[in-house]
Amino acid sequence: MGARRLGYDRDEDTKREMCRKGNRPMSTVVVEMPSDVAQALRVPPEEQPARLRRELAVRLYQKGLLSFGKARALADMSKWEFHRLLGEEGVVRRYDAEDLAEDLRTVEGLD
Repeated sequence: MGARRLGYDRDEDTKREMCRKGNRPMSTVVVEMPSDVAQALRVPPEEQPARLRRELAVRLYQKGLLSFGKARALADMSKWEFHRLLGEEGVVRRYDAEDLAEDLRTVEGLD
């Protein structure tokens, strides 16, 4: 039983080398799992990478391992989309120093 690789393929996804928002370089992380596990995911194969990024983002935020902004970027969602996703998943939102700094930058940009 072989392992199936889920994640980004650099050649296939060159459009995403730079993050849509912020023009930041992207890193590639590959998750290997047994093929039968990947096939058992109740998500169409073409949707698996995005779905796994969202699931990982929610869990890392919930555990306090990523800030809201970084988890939102991992999920590739807007602030409002990620807030809605957290609500759907029943995840309590925190407001940390990084969130405050981001909000202050936004307010300063409004002047």
